[in-house]
Amino acid sequence: MRELIPMFTLAIRLVTDTEIRIERLKIREKQKFGDRIMPGGDMYANHVEFIEWARKYDTGSVNMRSKAKHDQWQKLLQCKQIVLNGADDLEENFKKVQVKLNSVIGRTVTVTVDRPLGSYHPEHKDMYYPINYGYVEGVLAPEEMTFTWEEICEQIHFQEQYFDSEIMIAVYWR
Repeated sequence: MRELIPMFTLAIRLVTDTEIRIERLKIREKQKFGDRIMPGGDMYANHVEFIEWARKYDTGSVNMRSKAKHDQWQKLLQCKQIVLNGADDLEENFKKVQVKLNSVIGRTVTVTVDRPLGSYHPEHKDMYYPINYGYVEGVLAPEEMTFTWEEICEQIHFQEQYFDSEIMIAVYWR
């Protein structure tokens, strides 16, 4: 795993209070295995052992799956890190991640232009770039996220109102 660490661009850690975590595990186990984990069930002993093991996460040593081990591992990370509270609403945590990932407003950023104006794609020689094409390191746009021309105009209006600009949209089919 250590050889992968330099390749990470983002790490998200979800920290959840022991009692909340254990309660969620019990609910998940009950949904998955039903009465089999109840006293007298064929999985009862395994369930009790699993819950005891999971409860040791916060106090265990670095020699087991534990908070201490994850704290140690987190110190090795060189990428952006986001720590979320597992007690918070899932939607709220998702929004916090989105804000962190896309937080370039009000910041000076470095844009890497990997396809300069007037160049051709290195693999697809018929693909001409009439504009500079690039990216901002660490700003991710999920592939499944799509925007209409109107939505893009609305989002960039504040900045672009001072310029004569044109929005060019490329559609890629898979």
